[in-house]
Amino acid sequence: HCGGLSDFQARKLLRAGAAQVTDFVDQRAALAQADVAITHGGLNTVLDAVAQSTPLLAIPLAFDQPGIAARLAHHGLGIRASRFYTSHQIARRLRRLLDDRAIKQRMSRLQPQLAACGGVER
Repeated sequence: HCGGLSDFQARKLLRAGAAQVTDFVDQRAALAQADVAITHGGLNTVLDAVAQSTPLLAIPLAFDQPGIAARLAHHGLGIRASRFYTSHQIARRLRRLLDDRAIKQRMSRLQPQLAACGGVER
């Protein structure tokens, strides 16, 4: 939550069933353990997911996100969905992502290029 919640709000979420509430999570570490990532299509999350070979379901909201989601779909790294989709439509797309083993192979081929870019150090 990036420090945006009070202790009271965090405790309330935990009581409501949240497994964990924290201000920061190592995103790459979490993505390395995930079978799929659901994202609004922000570039940081997309690049971290590619680096970890985690397929993406992109549900863009604004700004550059629709373009990033279109590129993910075009290159076979994930699937774009609308924020207006029903839970059944989302579930079908998640199943497609989980069943498509070629996505991880395509991501693996991009990883050397991504690593060579230099990241934040560059």
